[in-house]
Amino acid sequence: MEKKFSNLQPTDKNEKIFKNNNPKKNQDSLISDIKESLEETIENTLSMYKNFIFSIESTLGDQNLKNESIDLINKSLEEFRYHSEITQNKLSKIQDIQIQKNNEEE
Repeated sequence: MEKKFSNLQPTDKNEKIFKNNNPKKNQDSLISDIKESLEETIENTLSMYKNFIFSIESTLGDQNLKNESIDLINKSLEEFRYHSEITQNKLSKIQDIQIQKNNEEE
């Protein structure tokens, strides 16, 4: 059976992007949306890490196992933060370059 997607509606944010026929503004909006989505993902992931640590602290009885588990989670969290920061910096550079290009073209 073939799926039909004709009843799908664009989100308000996407609708604004695609109604605007200016490619420069579209690209700026997309970059901003990506940055916003990344920030939201980072916040949600950090919340998951906190909940995971809380669960370990409240359920594990063996203190050594608890400490080792939390250490591993913290190491993973630091790696996540490190790579998230790199990604955010790259997106900011891309956005800065795009803004500069737009200003030069105007």
